[in-house]
Parts: sequence; structure tokens; C-alpha cells
Amino acid sequence: MRDASMDNDSTKTKTRREKFTKGCEAGHPNCCMRLAFQEKYLNNFEAAKKYFKLACGKGDFDSCRHLGNVLLNEEKNPQGAIESFQIGCKKGDNISCSTISTLTSSSYKADFGIEIREEAVAIGDHIIIRDQPSLKKWKHLGYINKTMVINVLEKGKSEAEVEGKIYTWYKVKIGGLEGWCTDHFLRLKQ
Repeated sequence: MRDASMDNDSTKTKTRREKFTKGCEAGHPNCCMRLAFQEKYLNNFEAAKKYFKLACGKGDFDSCRHLGNVLLNEEKNPQGAIESFQIGCKKGDNISCSTISTLTSSSYKADFGIEIREEAVAIGDHIIIRDQPSLKKWKHLGYINKTMVINVLEKGKSEAEVEGKIYTWYKVKIGGLEGWCTDHFLRLKQ
């Protein structure tokens, strides 16, 4: 004999799904993301990927990270995953940046043809990455944290004076984020 509460739960799930489908079709990224999670829960990764991609494209950058996770863990597609994580990273999602950093370090470097001069670690969290080596005129590009592997691309030609001390600028790359930071906030790996 079937339990009536199971029928009620099934009806609620179907109603929610219809509501989220209409919302997603109307352009609401949160509805697309909820559909993606429902599909992921059902192990329907192709549909989950579709809805995460829609939500990511509509501005839900957490969905870009979740899409990257599906591509990496379910489809074994690290290049596709990195592309999704890069979108989230460029919009300020530090988890996406950190994941890219991990994927593009050590064993992954050769696979993606990334040229690295050195690696560094951040001294602290929420360290600003700038578009140019300047304390006066610059644009904020994103943040780095001490958990990230930072790839040093070049040593800058200018220096920065902070609280009476002279620091060197370095151009760094963390996943899809590329910009400038001083060695006041970096420790170069030997």
C-alpha cells in the first residue's frame, strides 16, 4: 500500500520543478541553479551541466563554480572546468580562483602549457590584485589568499614604498586572474 505522504511529496517536487523551469526560461539564474541541483541530485549530470551553464551565463557565478565541478569530477574535463572556474574567478569568486590555482599547479601545469617562472604564496588573505604596478592609479581585478598557489610571471621594473619600506612589484597569475602585487604580500618559493 502506498503512503499518501509520498504522493504529496512527489506533487510538491513536481510543482517546484515546474516553477523553477518557468523561472529559468524567464531568465532568473537562481531558478536555473535550483534545477541544476535537482538534476545533480538525481545523477543526471548532462541536465545539471545545462542548467548550471544557463545560470552562469545569466550572472550566477556560484553556478560557474558548480559547472566547473561537474565538468571536472563527472566528465573528467579539466580544461572545460578551468574555463568555467575562470568566469567565476574573474567575477570575484575566490573559491573558483583557488580551484584554478590548484588545477594549474604541479602535475597540471604541463597539461595546460602554462609557462611559470616561479611560484609564490600570499602572506595573508584578501590581498588585492591590480591591473598595473601602481599605488596611485590602478583598477581592482580580484583577490588572492594564502591558500592559493600563485604563479609569478615577471618582476616589475618599478618599486612601491609602503610605510617607509621599498617593495618590488610582481606580475602574478592565479588561474584566470592576472595582475600585479608587491612582495610585501608575497613569499617567493625557493
